[in-house]
Parts: sequence; structure tokens; C-alpha cells
Amino acid sequence: MTNFSLILQVGRDTIYYLPAKIVPAIAGFIGIAIYTRLLNPEGYGLYIIVITTVSIISSLFFSWLDSSTLRYFERYKQRNALPRFISTGLFSLLSLFFMVSAIWYLSTVFLNNYLDLQLIFLLRIGILVLGAHVGYSWIQTILRSNRQSLQYSLYSSIESVGRLSLAIFLLYLLPIGPAALLWATFFVSAGIFIVEVIRFLRKWKIHFQEFSRSLLNRFAKYGIPLVGVSVGALILSVLDRYMIQYFLGSGQVGIYSAGYRISEAGLQLFFTVLMLAAFPIIIQSFEKNGEKETSKFLTKLISIYFVFLLPAVLGIAVLSKDIVGVVLGSSFQEACGILPLITGGVFCLGLTQYLNKPFELKERTKSLFYLVLGSSFLNIILNFFWIPKFGIIGAAWATFISYLFYLIISWLKNIKWFLFSSIWKSVVKSILAGIVMYFILASVLQSFPINFLTLLGKILIGGIVYMIMLILLKEENIFKIYYYFRSSFKKHC
Repeated sequence: MTNFSLILQVGRDTIYYLPAKIVPAIAGFIGIAIYTRLLNPEGYGLYIIVITTVSIISSLFFSWLDSSTLRYFERYKQRNALPRFISTGLFSLLSLFFMVSAIWYLSTVFLNNYLDLQLIFLLRIGILVLGAHVGYSWIQTILRSNRQSLQYSLYSSIESVGRLSLAIFLLYLLPIGPAALLWATFFVSAGIFIVEVIRFLRKWKIHFQEFSRSLLNRFAKYGIPLVGVSVGALILSVLDRYMIQYFLGSGQVGIYSAGYRISEAGLQLFFTVLMLAAFPIIIQSFEKNGEKETSKFLTKLISIYFVFLLPAVLGIAVLSKDIVGVVLGSSFQEACGILPLITGGVFCLGLTQYLNKPFELKERTKSLFYLVLGSSFLNIILNFFWIPKFGIIGAAWATFISYLFYLIISWLKNIKWFLFSSIWKSVVKSILAGIVMYFILASVLQSFPINFLTLLGKILIGGIVYMIMLILLKEENIFKIYYYFRSSFKKHC
């Protein structure tokens, strides 16, 4: 299969996965706008602390199971051994959750005299949120492994919209503050997990007798080294919240987190959906076509990533005041200063995900762990010195530099895998087009008032200017996509 055919497969699956990221992104923006008005910065900060803890525990104890499921699902599907595969995964997930939840609860008992009582209460609700979260994540991993992109997108949309709607309802109905957001997450995610497990029971005849220790050992051997990678990635992205809480208080955590979420959502909408579609196809390419063809395929994906993500980075940077003014309340205006730095860091992180694929394909997960560990250590050191001195701006700089360091080291380690000489033209053209777009947004349109319509207009104008510049510069990726859709349209007419 040619690289162009693989790119078309990625493009098709990317379209199917788009709702899985567009709908949650929209719901996330609406949620931030509403939560930051219905909750004060302290209440929103406490919610962030709990949900961040859920993310860390999930990555520390459960991410290895999702990684192994994604890596080996196709192999056991071809062997007609999915009942054993699914049964082993499900019973491992449930057993692990009961052990972790017991430890979590005992930890809250021990910390009862050291932490705020409201935080203790929210952390105990977080146990249920953890169970719903890891169950929902495992279900989505199964769907992704089986390339059921439409159903994946459906559940992502239901989860995000349902969680937002229920949270708003509870916030207005009951005076429970940030607990409303946690309960909404629990009920919606747990509901999806239960529905799908019932379907799995009928489809694959899940039974405890199908549980396989040898298969669990295989999962552990591949996935557990990736736990360090996941935890390191979380440290890079969320440890600064805890350090801000320690040095500056919950209010600054809320402001920083709100700004971070805007930057993150603005880019992850693009690069996450591309990786959702691409990774299963990357695995197939590696196993069927070998290292050489897969390296060409990955190189092409990197050029596409750069062409389509760079304008988002520059756009968020130049429109940071507009975005914060429209999306967040007046109490969160300080967040506009961190948007350009966080956006640049998230861009580096997304690019690094492609550069690190050789580690995963060749099962060199320990090397990947060491890279993440070094970047995480750098992030901790920078935050320790810069947060007390520069506040949340220091945390944003620490994030950007750590992600940039991670990108550079990953590139140096895997440089032989990629044909970078073939993408420099696309990179240069993207930068030139981006500079023109940035200049127009920064100078010509800066005097316009800040409101939703003008922000939307600026985004549309920036996108049009960027596309026109790429066409004038004859960027090949744009023309290939155009010719593909034109030929597809003619075939169906």
C-alpha cells in the first residue's frame, strides 16, 4: 500500500473522528465560560486539583492497559481470540480499580487533618470519578482499536455535552459548588461504560474463565514502561497546578488552568484527532510494510501537522486578549499573558508525539521514558524557581521550555528515522504564510472591539489569508488535498 493511500485512510478516519474533538472542544469552551462565572476562582481551582488528581492516578495505574489494548487488539482479532482479549482487559481493569480506590480513600483519611475539609470531600467524590473515567477510557480504546471511529465520536460527543448539561443543571439546582462538576462527570462516563460492557457481554461472551494470565503478562510487559511516559507527560502538563497552589493559592490555579485549557483545546482539537486516526494505521503500516515505508509515512504526517497547526499557534497568540475577553469572565483576564507560551508548548508536544512513534513501534519504551523523565525534571526545577518570582507567567515559560526541550531531544534521538529533507519546503512556506497572517491580525484588525462576532471574524480572516498565502506559495499538501476531493466529487457525480 502506497504512502498516499495511507494518507487517504488517515484523512477519511480523521473526518470521522472530527466530532469526537470538535464537540468536546465547543463544550469545553462553553463550560469554561459558564464555570468561571458560576464558580469563584477558589472553587474552580479546587475542582481542577481533584480532576487533575484523577488524571494522574489514571495515568499512573491504568494507562498501561489502554496502551496494550491499542497495540495488540488487531493481532488477537486476526486470531479470533477477542473473547479472551476483552475478558482479560475488563477483569484486570475492575480488579485494579478496587485496589486503587481503597488506597485513595485511606489516603484521604490520613490527610483529613492536613487538608481543607471541602477538598477532602471533593477528593472522595473523585474516587467515583476515577472509576467512571478509566472505564470510559478503556471503552473508547476498544472502539479506536477496532477503528469504529463513528461510534467513538458519538460517545465523545454524548460524554462532553451530557457532562456540561448535567453540571450546569446541578450548579443551578443545588448549592454544592465544584462538586456539581464531579458528579456530572461520574454519572455520564459511568453510564457509557455500563452500556458498552453490556454490549460486550453479548458480542464477545465475556466471562471470567476467559481471563488469561499470560495475556496479562504481555500487556504488562509492553504497557508498564509506558506508565512512566504517561506520568511524565502529566507532570509536564499538570504538576505546575500543584506548585501554583502551594506558592500562590487556589485563585491563581483557577486563572492559570482556565488559560491553559483554552490554549490546549485550541490545538488538541487538530493534532489529537489526527493522531486518533493515524496511530492504528501507523501500526498496520509498520507490521505490513516495514520500517522504511513507515518512516516515509510518518514524515509526510509531520509535514501535514506543521502546515495545519502552525496557523492555530500564531492565531491564538495574536488573539489572546480577544479570546480571554470573550470566553472568560473579568476575574480571569490575567490568563491572556500565558496563552502564547502554552500554545507554543502544546504545539511542540504534538509534534513530539510523531517523532516518538519509532520508540513505540520498536518497543523501546524505556528510552522514551528517560526522555519524558528528563523533560519533567526540567519542568519541576524551572517551576520551583520561576513561580515564586514571576507567578503564573513563570509557570507558562517553564511549560514552553520543557516541551521544547522534549521535542529537540526526541528529534535528535530519532533523526535517522525521518526524511526531513523532504519537508523543509512545506515548513518554510507554512512559516511565511503564518507571518503574513500574524501581521494582518496584529496590525490591521487590532483596533476592532472585543466581542464574539469580531473574534469569529478575525479567525475567519486569518484562516483565509493563511490559505491564500499557501496557494500563492504552491504548497503541495494543499493542492493534493484539493485534487483528491475534486476527483472524489467527480466520481460521485
